[in-house]
Amino acid sequence: MADERSPLLSTKSPEFSAINSSGPVAINETHEVHAEVHVYKRRWWIVLVFSLVAMTQAAQYNTYGPIADSCKHAFNWSDGEVALLTTWGLVTFAVSMLPFAWILDVKGLRVATLLTITLMLISAILKCIPVMPPLLTWLANLGQIFAGLGGPVCMSAPPLLSSHWFPPHQRATATAIMANSGWMGLAVSFLLGPRLVSEHNMTGLNISVQRLYAAQERNDIRFFMYLEGGWTALLFLAVLVYFPNSPPKPPSKSAAVERLDFKDGLRQLVRHRRLWLVGLSFSIALGVFNAWNTMLDVNLNGLLGISQTEAGSLACYAVIGGAVFGFFLAVFADVFSGHLRLMLLVLFTLGVGFITWFCILCDGFIPFSSVSLYLSCIVGGTFVSASVPLFYELACETTYPIAEGITGGFISWLLNICGIPFLIVTMIPNLSQFWMNWAFLAAIILPIPLLLLFKEKYTRLTLDDSEDTDTDIQKASVPVIT
Repeated sequence: MADERSPLLSTKSPEFSAINSSGPVAINETHEVHAEVHVYKRRWWIVLVFSLVAMTQAAQYNTYGPIADSCKHAFNWSDGEVALLTTWGLVTFAVSMLPFAWILDVKGLRVATLLTITLMLISAILKCIPVMPPLLTWLANLGQIFAGLGGPVCMSAPPLLSSHWFPPHQRATATAIMANSGWMGLAVSFLLGPRLVSEHNMTGLNISVQRLYAAQERNDIRFFMYLEGGWTALLFLAVLVYFPNSPPKPPSKSAAVERLDFKDGLRQLVRHRRLWLVGLSFSIALGVFNAWNTMLDVNLNGLLGISQTEAGSLACYAVIGGAVFGFFLAVFADVFSGHLRLMLLVLFTLGVGFITWFCILCDGFIPFSSVSLYLSCIVGGTFVSASVPLFYELACETTYPIAEGITGGFISWLLNICGIPFLIVTMIPNLSQFWMNWAFLAAIILPIPLLLLFKEKYTRLTLDDSEDTDTDIQKASVPVIT
């Protein structure tokens, strides 16, 4: 028991009680309930399956961005059409977040995750149908819509799942693994797509050779879609076989407390001033970063003539760096809890420095070198994307006892809303790519003053640490909301 609940680095159940209220969140007294606490080893299997689902959904969302040049040759698409395929993921997320948050809160993790992987499988099947434009273009857009519908659960469920299955001093680590899996999916798409799909320079070639190369690129893209479809089908079977809503017994005292119902929780979220500071910091920075990263091929090809393979490598390494660094930061946050705001401020301050370097390098204000390009892009992207799990945990600590799925869904919805304008601007014909990097820089500067205004309060963590965690029967101090 003690080992299963210990940090990874040293230094809704029948027993749950209900809380129902509609006023602002303010803890002014407590009632005590008893909950039998247990931690299950199978929690790591749940994390693995969910992480693979989230990784695959992100890769589906970003299918076409990393192979934009090949798609333009193979299907005669424009930059705007490629950007539209990516934009569907953000648009569908924005319009479907509310019903999916309700499904997570009322129907549970199993139903929500099974519905998500089903939508992803439909997306993969649509993109596997062997047709030619314009029908292929319509199917690609429809497939991206279904892939985007899988996003709400993949992005909002990690803090809910970690709260259901993990003890207090492993929650941030579990959230980091699942939240970063989406970013790892983006990395896989940047790494895998350009290596499976050939790219040819059509400049100066006669029509017959251009058609030959375009046919080869179409075959490569079709094989890529088949690979994606087969993998998605395997994940569908894994979720179908075993993916429960929650363990039989809660892993912590705070998990034993039933959250506010969906309606009351959502109403309090939109009135929660401190959450808006966290949510806007997260959504503006990461929403623009997500959109900027998916269009890095178009960006660097227009500014510097960088190939889609090299641009994909830059985007991939930045995301992988953020996922790995974010994991270690989350482990650190589990061990030395209560310092999430400080960690975020440090990350964004460093990120601003490196992305400023990247901007002036791309625009020719300083001499260009490949080493400078790689260092500024990868390290800057690493600092920004590493903040994801810390934001999720800080938001859930701020809004407790509002359900983690509702909180995670709300800030994820904000993130996608903030990414839409960036991608819409990229659809404007004949527009230079000059503005992209400076817009990204502005987006990661803004969270610094917002976080400085934010006042930390760790209600959930304080409850879990209030008594000895080594006893099997623990007394949970339940906040009453007035």
